[in-house]
Amino acid sequence: MSISSTFLFSLSGLHAAVDRQAVSANNVSNLRTTGFKAQRATQADVRTGGTKVDSIDSLTHQGPILRTGGALDLTIAGNGYFQVQSPAGVMSYTRDGSFNLDGMGQIVDSKGNVLQPPMTVPPGAQAIQMTARGRVSAVMPDGTLDELGQIQLAGFTNPGGLIREGDNLLRTSGNSGAPFPGAPGQGGLGTLIPATVEGSNVDIATEMVDQIVNQRSFEANTKTIRTADEMLGTLLDLKQ
Repeated sequence: MSISSTFLFSLSGLHAAVDRQAVSANNVSNLRTTGFKAQRATQADVRTGGTKVDSIDSLTHQGPILRTGGALDLTIAGNGYFQVQSPAGVMSYTRDGSFNLDGMGQIVDSKGNVLQPPMTVPPGAQAIQMTARGRVSAVMPDGTLDELGQIQLAGFTNPGGLIREGDNLLRTSGNSGAPFPGAPGQGGLGTLIPATVEGSNVDIATEMVDQIVNQRSFEANTKTIRTADEMLGTLLDLKQ
């Protein structure tokens, strides 16, 4: 292997280690983000030599269920995503079930995106009831129930193919496939657990190990580059 090839291959290893470390750092920073799904970087060899991060995949397994007691908090136990729509009409998907009411009584997420289908709590409602199957009702002052609607979840053929938009929101892609909506508990979609939220599925122990491995990889490639540089310097000195 030539010295120039050594430089290039080791440099690609440096870039791959940095990219993997960035993914792990993002996971750790979202350790306490409701409904967050960790990502894992997959490294592959390049045909012409060297290596690169070939893909960054989402780990879609269930996070811990955290009881909050919040009247509008929801966890999806199983598959599926909440559907929310921004004020601009953009449809997004999320596992973050920490909902509240906006000034018009609509059920919204923390950024003001409206839960779909939209539901409005009437003035004077004493409480809100949500069932595991997604039926939402308001308890009125006289004790009667005012049916507000049915929560619809969205499922995907390949949820790992959803694209991250920021603010804990996801959007569809060609890899995820089109959403197929349905009531909780139907069509392979999970049921709802009221008064809880889903915690982040980041495993801090795994992230710590990955970061140590990434650091060692970075150091090894740096050492190789330094050695190649010294060898090149020696060869140049010999030619003078």
